[in-house]
Amino acid sequence: MAAAGKINMYSRKVFLLLSSLVLIIFLLLASNRYIAMNRAPEANSAEIVKVWVEGAPYSSDPLEYDAFAHHVIFRSVYASLVTQYKQGEFTPILAESWSASDDFRTWSFKIRKGVYFSNGDEITPAITLKSLKRIAYLLKARKSQSGLFENLEGFELFEGMDSVFSGMRLSDSNQLIFQFKRPFKKALETVGFGLYSIVHPSQFDSRTGQWLDPRHSVSSGPYQIETWTSELIKLKTRPFIKEFAAKDSISNIEIRWSDSSRSENDLIMGTSDETAFSDTHEFFGGAASEIGYLQCMSWSDSSSPCRDLNLRRQLRDSFYDDLRSRGFGVSGSFFPLVMKGIQEPKKSNASNPVLPSNELLRVRPTAFGNPVFSQGYNHAMSAAAKASGLRLSFRELSRENLLKESAPNLAHYSVDVAARGTGILVDDPTDDIRFMFLSKEGIRLPDTDGKILAALSKLELDPQEINQLIWNQAVVWPVVHYASGFWSRKGRFDFSSVNLVLPPTEFQWIKRR
Repeated sequence: MAAAGKINMYSRKVFLLLSSLVLIIFLLLASNRYIAMNRAPEANSAEIVKVWVEGAPYSSDPLEYDAFAHHVIFRSVYASLVTQYKQGEFTPILAESWSASDDFRTWSFKIRKGVYFSNGDEITPAITLKSLKRIAYLLKARKSQSGLFENLEGFELFEGMDSVFSGMRLSDSNQLIFQFKRPFKKALETVGFGLYSIVHPSQFDSRTGQWLDPRHSVSSGPYQIETWTSELIKLKTRPFIKEFAAKDSISNIEIRWSDSSRSENDLIMGTSDETAFSDTHEFFGGAASEIGYLQCMSWSDSSSPCRDLNLRRQLRDSFYDDLRSRGFGVSGSFFPLVMKGIQEPKKSNASNPVLPSNELLRVRPTAFGNPVFSQGYNHAMSAAAKASGLRLSFRELSRENLLKESAPNLAHYSVDVAARGTGILVDDPTDDIRFMFLSKEGIRLPDTDGKILAALSKLELDPQEINQLIWNQAVVWPVVHYASGFWSRKGRFDFSSVNLVLPPTEFQWIKRR
């Protein structure tokens, strides 16, 4: 009996042990299922989001930021002190906080501690200052005005990468100080521009500021480049500032630029008046503040048909006439008519130019998705050339070289006419207008007779005066105004956190639905 009791006690222990194991296994399975269910958005975030941009990137240098595709690709790879791309107030990124003096001449930025580059190095105040000095040095060497550095005290004494000037320095408490010559209320908006993104010092020569590798980047922002080929760039999130992380954010992005694959993407960089994607995608963008225009690139070349003012006017008017005759709306105003004080410029009649017959006009094909360009451009250019007695030839030209050929007085131009685009902040356009003409990092709008530069030198800028001068010179032919943004695959993404006034955007604010 005693032996039987021991056996029964042993059996009960085995039974209890097995029961406990079954219960534990059940609880683990249930728990894992619960965790998996609750982590579904995070699992989805690992899926690759496909993005299309207009044109291949050619440099990771923020100095080349104004190329439109670079906005999309590098805005989330390199971080600035603050950002305006999130809906609401300015959002701190590398700057933890900031303050301004009562007269808005002194701005102080406290740099975050414990934030790192993608190579593991900490983003320190000293590195932040060095990165900004690099941009300041290069802009001054190019005699280029950006809207920031030339307004700082002592900038005229800034001679080299290691020199010190009072307008941009570190305080005793290691805060980054900007000291302006006059009240500068737009400091947050200005330093948040991608040109002033912070980069790792290993990416540029410490003496000359030269960018060392146009295909390499050390990320200072929430995304890093994993792959860069001739066909695509792959971005992936990395450990960054904790409050930026969200379970429904996008972790993996594949960016392509081939026209043939455009419609297959989840997010398509485009304009509000495109219709090709309306069945499968919905548009997210700002006001109609983007400007599509044509530019006579070779106006300063004595061998080009664009050298002649009257011929430029005749070509422009014939181009407009053909578009309008086929039902396309065209604006002669460079600046959007929604801007305060802007109206269509007063028209001037073109005189018949006296030129050798059968001259060649070289035209860059357009990649614009806007209907005026995609459907009307080629025909209208052919009609304009024919009406002016010119032979027409379409010539390819990369976006990188298009920007280079914006400079006047070059020895050679690849094309005479090219379609281009830019944008402007319609509520406060003054800085944007100056940047368009005075910065060699922007679109570099031309001025054939010095009258536009004279108008820009006035303390009170009159945008309509500039608008009229652009029309009179006939080097830039305004065509359309539109909203720029993303065509997003229906039902897939949430743009409610995105400031759509400033497209394209930072990917960290786009959420999955």
